[in-house]
Amino acid sequence: MNNSKSSFQNVLSIHYIKVHRLFLWILGAWPEEMFDEKITFLTRNHRRSMMIQIGLVMLGQFNYLIQNRKKINVFDAGHDANTISKYGPLTILIFGQLILISVIFEIVQTESEKLRDELYYVSWERMDVRNRRTLCIFLQRLQEPISITSMGMVSVGVQTMAKILKTTFSYFTFLMSMKDNEPGA
Repeated sequence: MNNSKSSFQNVLSIHYIKVHRLFLWILGAWPEEMFDEKITFLTRNHRRSMMIQIGLVMLGQFNYLIQNRKKINVFDAGHDANTISKYGPLTILIFGQLILISVIFEIVQTESEKLRDELYYVSWERMDVRNRRTLCIFLQRLQEPISITSMGMVSVGVQTMAKILKTTFSYFTFLMSMKDNEPGA
């Protein structure tokens, strides 16, 4: 009796998987090729939706700047307490977020390199065949260290953060020098 109940549950679970797969396939979320290193449809759809969300946020920020262009003067930002109280914490939070994310991604990359080195020195000759195969898969996956890239182009890390900060400060210095060179200043 117990065996028939177990087989009945197996049939139900297989049916559930088939229905779930069909539903995901209709939505375009089922992986194209599961065992090859291809990106699933779900990941692609997530990237598309994130791009749309980022675009909408940027559009909202641009709209805010357009609506308040008369109130916001870049050259006079920081001369009065009201402006500093508005934009000071925002600037600190944005730079803090940039630094935090860059340091975390740098730590992930460093730890993945350490993991590769540690995995290389495991005594694999004492393992059984199944564990050797698993170790071989791990070694293949860890040949290239894990590095997080921005839009698949630029590696995110401390060096990228330093370049962003240098560019930001040089642009700010350029704007301030333009203000000093104005004829009415």
